[in-house]
Amino acid sequence: VLVDADLDGGDASLLCRLEERYTVADVLGARRTVREVLQPGPGGIQVLPGVWGPTSPPDDSPPARQRLIDGLRGLANQADFVVADAGNGLRPMVGSLWQTAEMVLMVATPELPSVMDTYASIKALSAGNLLVPIHLLVNQAPDASAAEETHGRIAAACLRFLALPVTRA
Repeated sequence: VLVDADLDGGDASLLCRLEERYTVADVLGARRTVREVLQPGPGGIQVLPGVWGPTSPPDDSPPARQRLIDGLRGLANQADFVVADAGNGLRPMVGSLWQTAEMVLMVATPELPSVMDTYASIKALSAGNLLVPIHLLVNQAPDASAAEETHGRIAAACLRFLALPVTRA
C-alpha cells in the first residue's frame, strides 16, 4: 500500500494515473475509512491518494492522525508493506507517521539545501526517542561516488551530533 500523506500537495494519484475520488483528507476528516479510500494502482499496489491543492487544510489534529494510523494498521492482513510518503515538511502528520513507523526512509539529493533539510528533518523528528532505524536514499546523484559522499556527510552529522546511525538504503 502506498499512502500519500503529504498534506501540502500529494501527487501519487497523479503519478499513478488514478481517477479523482476520495483522499487521505477524507480519512482524516472521518468521512471515509482507509479501506474505502484505497484505489488499485499500477503493478498491483493499492494507493491511498493524497490531497492536491486543497481549498481548506485537511484535519491534522491528533485524533485525525490517530484515525489514519489506526486505519493503516488495520491493513496488516492485506498488505505486505505500507509505505507512507509524508512529503518534506515538518507537519505534525510527519512526526506521527515517523513515530509509528517500523523503518524510516529519508530521500535526499546531493545539493546542499537537500543535505541540510534532510539533517534538519532527522534532528527535529527524532527528538522524541526514536527507536526505528533510519535509512537514507540519495537520489539524482550523477554517479555512485557522489551518492556515497552525500550519504557520508548526512550519516556523519547524524552520528556525531544526534548519536543516530543512518544506513544506506
